[in-house]
Amino acid sequence: NALSSKDYETAKKIFTRLATENNSSSAKFKLALMYKDKLGINLNDEDLSYEEADKKAFLLLEEVVNGADSYEKEFAMNLLGDFYFSGIGIQQNYDKAIELYKMAAQKQYGGHVSFKLGNIYEEGIAVKRDSKEALYWYEMAVNNGKKEAKLIVANMYYQGIGTEKNYEKAKIFYENISPKNDINLLKNLANIYELEGNVESAIEYYTRASFQGDKESGVKADKLTKKANDMKKTL
Repeated sequence: NALSSKDYETAKKIFTRLATENNSSSAKFKLALMYKDKLGINLNDEDLSYEEADKKAFLLLEEVVNGADSYEKEFAMNLLGDFYFSGIGIQQNYDKAIELYKMAAQKQYGGHVSFKLGNIYEEGIAVKRDSKEALYWYEMAVNNGKKEAKLIVANMYYQGIGTEKNYEKAKIFYENISPKNDINLLKNLANIYELEGNVESAIEYYTRASFQGDKESGVKADKLTKKANDMKKTL
């Protein structure tokens, strides 16, 4: 189509017509993206300033969010939240941004937005830092398919951040991460196995951590191996 072939002028005319005549949410959303990224938008010829183009994008996104349910609606919620968060096309409003993020996070493809909310609450960006709230949104991100959130959630359960320490839950999340290349993941999982008395698995993960350059894990693997061998000799 015109947009994918970078014929932005034609794409803008088509989307404008569809948005106006058919009240198409898809056309409005794509047109909003064009105004946002200034694609096919000649700021001089249209007597349109950079800020006015942002405002047009904002208003189109608002129409999609407030309109009938559509495939684009949840993506418009997230993007409109970004506009409020950064003050693009509208006065900056963190509360409204987070409200929109939370709405988008509940939708089918909300993993990215849930992860964003987790980061906002973990870091205290425009809100009071709240580890419990951060964990809630990071877990939702995992449930919505955001793989990057698994390690964060596992570490929070392991360290007791935003919740009670829970090695069993941490272990479940650690075990579901693939590939397991993070040194702290390997060390923490090894420690959990050691505490459970699963010496063989503990040695495996301490050894893998040592191969990643962690000397302490190498020492622990050697000690556990020696201990396991000594026990076999006494049997």
